[in-house]
Amino acid sequence: MICDWNIETGVARIQDRGSRTRRCRPVRGDKPQNAEESNQAVRSKLLLAGSLLVLATTIGIVVRSSLVKKPLESIVGNLQSIEDEQAETFLDPSLKVLLEAPVADDPEHKSRFFTSLATLAGKNPNNFMYETNHWPIMDEGYAFKIRIADNFYVVAVLRGDTNFIPGIDAQRLILFEPNGHVLDKLSCEISNRLTRWYADSGQFRTDVLDGAKNSDAQLAIRYIPEKGGSVSGNWSHKIIYQGKTYSFYWDQGDPNNIRSPEWESKGLCRVAIRAGKLLVVFPELTKPLSND
Repeated sequence: MICDWNIETGVARIQDRGSRTRRCRPVRGDKPQNAEESNQAVRSKLLLAGSLLVLATTIGIVVRSSLVKKPLESIVGNLQSIEDEQAETFLDPSLKVLLEAPVADDPEHKSRFFTSLATLAGKNPNNFMYETNHWPIMDEGYAFKIRIADNFYVVAVLRGDTNFIPGIDAQRLILFEPNGHVLDKLSCEISNRLTRWYADSGQFRTDVLDGAKNSDAQLAIRYIPEKGGSVSGNWSHKIIYQGKTYSFYWDQGDPNNIRSPEWESKGLCRVAIRAGKLLVVFPELTKPLSND
């Protein structure tokens, strides 16, 4: 017996050995009834299969993204905070106090900040508290953490002035390793008549710079004049660094002096932290006034 099924007509032709032929319809319910229905069914199945394939592919991509991309984003996003936490694990206890307990108006150094600073000074060969306790006496202080590339530092910022006018108003920077070792120091001084003489006197402060906007430096010691004032006139400031004192005059009548707008935009002393040292990137330190 021979059985032939014509997919176009949907008719089966059966011929037995006696050469008798009979025609019959398929008995299975899922066989199409005619050529048009058959083609339409095939197309529908192909479309359905294609849709399922696209859906499966999309699900696979989403699952793969959630399994691979999300952890990578998490690692990248939290890498710095993890490293900072690890660095803080080894942070000297006295440095933690400097970070947690800023102080103002403590000339006798009885606060947690200054007692912790004294503890740190005692651990270093060059006890910097002598500078802190002598003119001008530092009576304000705070500290902050800063990351430069793969290195983690703590910077303490001290401020103090003489208790008489005219005298000195000073900002002092101390760069620490996490273990409390002092890496470098720097001071900037101006006349306290600019900051203490009048009720609306100018501001003398240290700013932490935005790294995205300031690639050359991380810190700027600034004098912000009173309203309507400028960094000019018969005034000057000093930068004391690595045992040398450098003086810079503000008199705009001298063409060799730096112009007021540059002092006001860049600061009196612009500092970068490089290779564990404080580097003055502005102004250029040339011809020191004296060696301390």
